[in-house]
Amino acid sequence: MSNDYTCPMCRADLEQQEGFDPEKGYWTCTACGQQLFGDEEDRWSVTRRFPDVVWHCDGCDAVLNAQDGFDDWRDEWTCTECGRVNRIEADEIIGGSAGQLLNSLASMLGAGKLHE
Repeated sequence: MSNDYTCPMCRADLEQQEGFDPEKGYWTCTACGQQLFGDEEDRWSVTRRFPDVVWHCDGCDAVLNAQDGFDDWRDEWTCTECGRVNRIEADEIIGGSAGQLLNSLASMLGAGKLHE
């Protein structure tokens, strides 16, 4: 197998993890627990307010990032699976380290994307 799919946090070979399917678009690394969504370009996109954050619906746990039209610059998102309104804000991120949040803010400042 090739090493085309590696975890950006721990560098584990995702193709060696049981059940990994790159077509799924979403995966939790079994080596370090990092939640992954999209491809490398999407994870580090400056068009995202919270790069590398996978948003889950508070009602049904669906991956909001995968829903048609999802935009993390909105303050809220209505889940297309169950209809629940979810807040899309920094204080809703669970398990994110302060360093990850600071890196996201630095990225936004550098890209001129930070809203006042």
